[in-house]
Parts: sequence; structure tokens; C-alpha cells
Amino acid sequence: MSGRQVHSIVAAGLADPRLLARWAADAGALVNLGIAPEEFDVGALRKFAGLTTIVRHNGLRQDLPRTFRLLSAAQIEIDLFADYAVHLADAARRLAPGATARAAELAEFIGHWIDPGRPAHLLIHDMVRHEVAILSLGGDAIAPSAPPGPPRTAARADAIPAVRGVLFLRDFHSDPRSADPEPMPDRLMLGYWRASATDPLLIVELDAFTYELLRRADGTVSAAKLAHAMTGAAPTRRFLAALEEVAALGIITLATP
Repeated sequence: MSGRQVHSIVAAGLADPRLLARWAADAGALVNLGIAPEEFDVGALRKFAGLTTIVRHNGLRQDLPRTFRLLSAAQIEIDLFADYAVHLADAARRLAPGATARAAELAEFIGHWIDPGRPAHLLIHDMVRHEVAILSLGGDAIAPSAPPGPPRTAARADAIPAVRGVLFLRDFHSDPRSADPEPMPDRLMLGYWRASATDPLLIVELDAFTYELLRRADGTVSAAKLAHAMTGAAPTRRFLAALEEVAALGIITLATP
């Protein structure tokens, strides 16, 4: 087979990484092209495709620095991006034009790609979601012990809780805020919240009840319906007090009819 033909096949594989996956799974496909499988290193070409995809994402290194460090430390960066190249080709998708959207797409893929049984993979998944949440809300996250909020108001059963501003809820197997994250036995639940463009981005640690309450508080459901969905009963004084506490932080408003 001529060098020109080999070059043509290499170029086709790099242009469409799905071909590389097909050739790796079925050596007969290479034979049909007139190539002896033992003389054509599909694995090396796949890694080169992964490296090319990494280069196309180099702009994200500044936005997701700790994610990329963990990928490198786990020695899975090239393999992940090689598979990501195939994923993009399968979906016939071009890279998103903005850093935030591109980072979010990568985080979504990592969530599907990781092996939950491998702690290093879980740390990477935690970190990329943490960094993407901060990036999506404008960066410069702080975590005050008592975020300022409006005066405490009494919650009523007919009050409709709604998130004030933008809130992302994330649960983790580790604490991505720490300098050296390690797997933890219990899940960590965090809220990434920015009340407005002029307010700081706050990271708030949540208990399971508050996390679920905020997840359901979409501005359309009353406290009574929330309580019934979460507890199977009418809102108790304790339930309404929990709503009041979250409202006092300023994260939600309690509109009444």
C-alpha cells in the first residue's frame, strides 16, 4: 500500500474518530481497506486524536485548572478526550462557542464517561462540576458563614417559595473546595448562589432537607404542596421554620397570594 493511501486513511480517521473506534473493534475493517492490522497502530492514532481534542480545549485550562490537574494526575486525560472526540462525532456536534457552554458540555460527558467504582474518577467528576458551577455564575466564589439576607419573615402554608437569583445545587463524594480532595463516606451538598449580577457568588453548605427543599422550590408550588411532596403531610411548624431560615439567608422569597 502506498504512503499516499496510508496518509489518506490516517487523515480520514482523524477527521472522523468514529472510524478509529470501528477499526480498533474490528480488524477486518482495516483488512478491507488493504491494511494489515499488525502494521497499523490504531491505538497510537486514537491517542493522537485525543491529544488533538485536548488542544482544542486548551482555553478551558484557565477556567478548569484543578480538573485538568486531576485528569493529568490520574493519567486518563488522553483516553478521556479520545472518547470525547468520538462522542462529538456521534452527536454531529461542534464545540460550543463560549467557554462556559464548552465547559458544561465537557462536564456532562465526564459524568457519563467515569467509572463510579474508581475514586479518582469520582474526584474528577466532583471537581469539574464544582468549577463549572463557579464559572457559570461568574467566578470569585466566597463562602461566608452567614450570608446577608432580608429580614426574617413568617412562612405560611400558602406561601410560594422561589429562588432569588440563580442557584445551582450539587452533591459530591468529596469536598472540591479543599486543597487536596479525598473521597468521603457521606455526600456533601452545596448550593452555588448569586442573587444578582452585582452580588457576590456564595457557596453554601446544605443539609439533605434544605437541599431537597431548594430543588423543588421553583416558584410555582406552595409550601403546603412542598410539604406534602416531601413528607406526605401538611406543613408542620418545623417545616415552615425551615422555610423561614432559608428565606432569612436571602436564597428564596416567600410570596403569598
